[in-house]
Amino acid sequence: MNWPLAAVGWTQREPTENDGMLPWLLVGGPVVALFALLWWLANRPLRRRTALAPRLYWAVSALMTLVPSITLMIVL
Repeated sequence: MNWPLAAVGWTQREPTENDGMLPWLLVGGPVVALFALLWWLANRPLRRRTALAPRLYWAVSALMTLVPSITLMIVL
């Protein structure tokens, strides 16, 4: 992170300083897509066995998936 010094001409800017969002999309995109696919495939058979309405089931299921992350954010 030498951009303040490079801006005033004291150093040269590092070429990898700001790669933007592309690396996150290239790495994170497939990981999230794979997780979503596995999550959906695992929940499809369970959805058929419940008495809940489809919209309510999927909403509750998505919220329960996020509970561990939300809990860690609150605790830590």
